[in-house]
Amino acid sequence: MRRRPGRRESGLGVYLDFAAAIQRLGERVIRDRYGNLFEMYERITDENPYKVPMRIYPAIHYTMGGLWVDYYLMSTIPGLFAIGEANFSDHGANRLGASALMQGLSDGYFVLPYTIGNYIAQAKLEKADTSHPEFRHAETQVERLTQRLLSIKGKRTADSFHRELGKVVWDYCGMSRNAGGLEFAIGKIRELRRNIGRA
Repeated sequence: MRRRPGRRESGLGVYLDFAAAIQRLGERVIRDRYGNLFEMYERITDENPYKVPMRIYPAIHYTMGGLWVDYYLMSTIPGLFAIGEANFSDHGANRLGASALMQGLSDGYFVLPYTIGNYIAQAKLEKADTSHPEFRHAETQVERLTQRLLSIKGKRTADSFHRELGKVVWDYCGMSRNAGGLEFAIGKIRELRRNIGRA
């Protein structure tokens, strides 16, 4: 069984100390296992976690929990599913790295497609009243949007815009970000929005 790196506490906070693990396993093994996390930590703090214990603390974000969900990610309200950080399942007081992102991805890609469909297939849903004013309003809005999108007669796919936006967010709006990068990202997003209208 793999031993976890040591934690030690002081009056100022909690530290994640890899010194014993590095001494026992060697820096190369630790680098292979945690290199990405260490690099991210060093970029943010300008401290080398191979030499200095990592400063961690339970921010309020980690104590908020989320909705209770069952094995199928459904809350106590029938038909209300909660995924990612909206549910309680994988939260803890010292999640380092991107486990919140992983939880959202795993819930969305691997769990919900096999659970929400079962609920919908078994649920006895009331027949929608198409004469209701709200239905007519929603239908009109969808028709207008569809016509507007079709009238563009663009040469780019929606997926190409999605990829470009994703790259901007990945490069400039991640965990390690600064004011200059965010301002640049805002400019790129505005430019992308303008291009959608004439693509």
